Amino acid sequence: MFCRMFVSKEIKAVFTALDEIGEFNDLLFYNDVKQQVGKILIKNNRDFTSIIKRDGIIPIRTAYSMINNVSGDMLETGRYHFYRGSLGSIGIQLLKMYDISTDKLIEYGEMDSKQATKHKEEMRKIIKSIG
Repeated sequence: MFCRMFVSKEIKAVFTALDEIGEFNDLLFYNDVKQQVGKILIKNNRDFTSIIKRDGIIPIRTAYSMINNVSGDMLETGRYHFYRGSLGSIGIQLLKMYDISTDKLIEYGEMDSKQATKHKEEMRKIIKSIG
């Protein structure tokens, strides 16, 4: 929390967007994902600020993109599987976050529905192959 004070206004806006997102309120593991996103944003403050300014990316789009990347990365570790190819309860939450954030990225123009479908299919293939 203390480090949030020393980030750019663009990154502070992304933190605000993360706090205001309501789709994940019923997912207990969202706070862990949000914390991981926060660490990445703080560590890469300058790089993200530069990209946001250069491309005119709105904070909510960055928030959903980061949730998508972090939840996807976590799923790909295999640590959230009950057994090979099957997710445990946390893994199910991560997949829900991944799917919702993917759908939101369509709304914000980061990808089209065909790309989103492909991303979701690829994630499910990865899930089936690891764990």
